[in-house]
Amino acid sequence: MTDVSRLAASLLQSALRTFRLVPDEKRGPALEALDSFLAAPGPLTFLRASRVVNELGRTALLARLGSAGMERSLARGLETLAKVPEMDPAVTERLRALPVDPRAGRRLEALAALIITHQELASRAEAASSKLRRQMEKMKARRSSAPPKGAPPRSIPPKSATPRRKSTAEAGR
Repeated sequence: MTDVSRLAASLLQSALRTFRLVPDEKRGPALEALDSFLAAPGPLTFLRASRVVNELGRTALLARLGSAGMERSLARGLETLAKVPEMDPAVTERLRALPVDPRAGRRLEALAALIITHQELASRAEAASSKLRRQMEKMKARRSSAPPKGAPPRSIPPKSATPRRKSTAEAGR
């Protein structure tokens, strides 16, 4: 499959998805962009056509789903994000300016979940790192209390003066 045929296949899928949502009378700009691609197939005309087709589909989807539900979803996502510990309120305010689309609220909720997960993993890593650091310090302290290399070995404590008991098999001999 050539590059142009891959681009055409991708554009066809986008157009089919969009045209399921868009009434015939509103397809004009997308059809013109598709005609431009077909007249001169290439990356530039593909990008132009893709943008027009995808924007038309996005607009139709927004109109179909209704902005009230999306705004509620976005508000829920922003609220979830605002509840994240150590979340800078300025970031939440900047995100509030994003355009409303059907998935924005879910994306913000997913972002909040990712941040919370990251914070939890970071605290676990810090705890494990601290534990490891303490263990290393203990090992270092033990090594510093050990005699230096080349020093005469410590004397071995004498064995117990109590005689060893013979087993019954040894006693019968």
